[in-house]
Amino acid sequence: MIPLRHAALNEVLLHCPDDNATREICSKNAPYRLWSFDRAGAGQVGGQLPLEHDGHGQIGPLASLVSGWSEWLRKSHPKAVRDRATHEHFLGHLRSGKEFEKTPILYAAPGHTDRHILDGRHRLFAFLEHAQTTTGATLSVYWSDLGRRVA
Repeated sequence: MIPLRHAALNEVLLHCPDDNATREICSKNAPYRLWSFDRAGAGQVGGQLPLEHDGHGQIGPLASLVSGWSEWLRKSHPKAVRDRATHEHFLGHLRSGKEFEKTPILYAAPGHTDRHILDGRHRLFAFLEHAQTTTGATLSVYWSDLGRRVA
């Protein structure tokens, strides 16, 4: 994980979904920096599987959730079908050498981790799959400075 530069809140909000609740959490967690993550760094990001996957919505580092995510994408549940299409879209984007239009946003989730997904679950899981076979793959993410443990 390499810090690249400070990021103004207005810049981060351009990558944030339009729903008010997410934008409010994003704003409350300013300031942010733009970071470059490799596969190992992205695997340490905290995330959550869909509740419909197993009835629990398992939370943990993405590296520990990858197999559950893969299982989820093979299900016939309507949300899984949509998630599979989105995953394939983002994976195809990476395989063609493109960057994401929207950069994933991480924050310190109370009671979980100092690098939890606020927005970008599909992009991060697609990156993890892509980085398995792509040497030197990196992903830019916005990461809140609030609550972040400095290594």
